[in-house]
Amino acid sequence: MIVTLSRLEGALRPTQMSHQLQNFEAGKNKLIPTNKNTIMQDEVYLNIISQRLSYTDWSIRIKEQLIKDMTEVVNLIQSKLQK
Repeated sequence: MIVTLSRLEGALRPTQMSHQLQNFEAGKNKLIPTNKNTIMQDEVYLNIISQRLSYTDWSIRIKEQLIKDMTEVVNLIQSKLQK
């Protein structure tokens, strides 16, 4: 999972960084769009946000399943140790 997330991040980062440099200014601890009216119509920006949302959602679901699986393994180990 870590390798997959790293690959996805690596694939998205160049496009995201290029877009940010062209369309945002650095504020104190945040990015500020240079043109607020056009950024919400920018298909590249909306696609980047959509991909981020998809990756984050997928990551959360995988991590939740891993927690369930690891909890089950820990419980099985504990039950074997108690015998």
